[in-house]
Amino acid sequence: MTLNGAVDMREADHPVADLSVLVSEVDPSSLGFGMDIRDKMTLSVRFTGPLEAMEGKGFVHMKKLRIPGIEFRNVEGTVRWHDARLDFTDVTADVFGGSCTPTATTTSTRTIGIFTGKARDWKRRKDSRAHVSTAR
Repeated sequence: MTLNGAVDMREADHPVADLSVLVSEVDPSSLGFGMDIRDKMTLSVRFTGPLEAMEGKGFVHMKKLRIPGIEFRNVEGTVRWHDARLDFTDVTADVFGGSCTPTATTTSTRTIGIFTGKARDWKRRKDSRAHVSTAR
């Protein structure tokens, strides 16, 4: 993990952060995500704003992502941290010989994962939709 940046303490009541975090090849379940995902993930996020209400934007990359019944490859997308929630958007991944555009949300207060997506050009050559919700 690499952390770069600064926290401006001149505003004693509301210190302001400008921090970049790079987490390389991490086990997502170690970050408290809702499912037992053990495939390695790289996450890069820039956090800005008051410490008590920082927001972050960045990207995610996974060579492989296995959830029960589905194996994704070349997962890439953007992430946004706000209101103690991490949203995965603009994600693309290879699956079943085609591609898909999943989205996901996870919270830090309750490890909940909600995944939705639309697949294209699967081996069966028909677009499909899927929705999976998990809670622990």
